[in-house]
This record gives sequence, C-alpha cells and structure tokens, in this order.
Amino acid sequence: SPPLSRTMHTRHREADKNQKSESSIDSVLKQTTLRPDDKQTASALHSELIKSTVEEMVGQMKDELHEEISGVHLEMLRQFHVQQEMFRSTVGALTKQIMELKAEVKALREF
Repeated sequence: SPPLSRTMHTRHREADKNQKSESSIDSVLKQTTLRPDDKQTASALHSELIKSTVEEMVGQMKDELHEEISGVHLEMLRQFHVQQEMFRSTVGALTKQIMELKAEVKALREF
C-alpha cells in the first residue's frame, strides 16, 4: 500500500482537477476505499463546490435584477416625463381658452 501522504496527495490532485464537476466529487464520495477522514475531505469539497455555485448564481441573479430594476426606473421616469408634457400642454390650452373667454366677457360687458 502506498504511503498515506502520497495517496492523499493523489486524491487531492484528482479532486482539484475535477472540482467544477459535481459528478466526479460524487464518485469520490461513493468510493468504498476512502477512510472517514478522506470522506470528510471529499464532503467538504462537495460542500464548497455547492456553496461557490450558489454564490455565483446568486451574484448573477443580483446583477440581472439590478439591470431590470434600473430599466423599470428609467421607464417610469420616461412615462412621468410624457405625462408631465401632456399635462403642461393641457394646462396651456385651458389657460388660453380661459383668457379668450375673459376677453369675450369683457367685450360683452362693454357692449
């Protein structure tokens, strides 16, 4: 049997090469020749892989959500501006109409 350090080193090197592949870590976990310490190491690697994958996905979702929220904010501002311009136009038209009516009332009073 090879020395423990060489066996552990070989197993760790294999785990490092396949760290991104969950199935390879699962196969390491299923090996019957692993001692309890080795199984704990493989389990820790598996947990770290899951943790890093989840963190990466959460980070991507956070970035996508930030972009979506920024887009919604910009759309709200655009719609507000359109409504503001429509309101301004309506108020302008009503003000003009009131001024014309005042002039008409004044002319009728002088008649």
